[in-house]
Amino acid sequence: VAIVDPDTLMPQPPGVSGAIAISGPTVMTSYLENPSADARAFFLLSCGEGADTADDDWFFDTGDLGMLDAEGQLSITGRGKELIKRGGEQLSPYEVEEAIVQHPWVRVAVVFSVESELWGEEPGVAIVLSHEAPPGLSSDALMGIVRTQVRAAGLAPFKRPVVAMVVNDADLPRTTTHKYIRIGLARVLHVPKIVDNRGPPHVSAAIVGVRYFLACFVVFNHVGKTEDDGLSAPSGWRSFANARLFCIHMPCFFILAGFSLSQTMSSVPKSKFRFFVSRFSAMYPMYVISIILMLISFLITCNPSTYVPTFSRVALVNDTAVAHFCEPPPMMVSSS
Repeated sequence: VAIVDPDTLMPQPPGVSGAIAISGPTVMTSYLENPSADARAFFLLSCGEGADTADDDWFFDTGDLGMLDAEGQLSITGRGKELIKRGGEQLSPYEVEEAIVQHPWVRVAVVFSVESELWGEEPGVAIVLSHEAPPGLSSDALMGIVRTQVRAAGLAPFKRPVVAMVVNDADLPRTTTHKYIRIGLARVLHVPKIVDNRGPPHVSAAIVGVRYFLACFVVFNHVGKTEDDGLSAPSGWRSFANARLFCIHMPCFFILAGFSLSQTMSSVPKSKFRFFVSRFSAMYPMYVISIILMLISFLITCNPSTYVPTFSRVALVNDTAVAHFCEPPPMMVSSS
């Protein structure tokens, strides 16, 4: 007996659930004239040198789930076909059911797969209430019970059912051995497909104003001439530039970055034009205010009184004695 990962077929350590595989002389070697079934059920547990389909390395996947403890005792936990595959995660309905039925108001809990547009599958649960449950239990209260029980059992958040409904025990289909049928239960109970209708988050006008202010503040801290110490510019921005000493500069910058990242949380664009509009429209004011502030700084530092008609590629001796000056670009300077 071996416990292997259902996807990779790698052996699992004791205490970890997986697919139950068996091998030995009493295990059949193949299905009758069904090579596709053979390919799904039989595998080599060892791919090392000397492994052969005729020896003990050849295993048969029983389709059951279980685990081995440290002493080699096997516990069967369910069927592999009943696993719910949510995105890249797999969850067994039995562990979720075991957590939910611990509540005194729950007599039976059957976890099943619900088709999901976003995740492929998500867990849902059909609950048969006990006689201790109050009449007329609301759907919110029922979902609260489910959340509380799953959290108390220490299960991962993705294992929490997203659909919970109260049913009569007679409404749940069973096998001839009176076991609940989980496969296709969503269709039997008329549970619709979970549609991902998440769109861009609603942002109030006040938040938009804060974002605009932060954009201006960040630009203000990076535009304009400063002295070599980077702290002040008495000849240019003067005391106005000393506001750059505000210690909230970096927090504002990261908050603004968070606003910018939120632009990616939009719904799926219907066209290329809408895609570009959704990406650039929110950040357009930042570019406008940046250009305006840079033009203001340019007019302060470069005007007729500070203009030097000659261009020099190296610093001149008297450059440090001049507060502001500007030179024409090399291509505009006459070569003569």
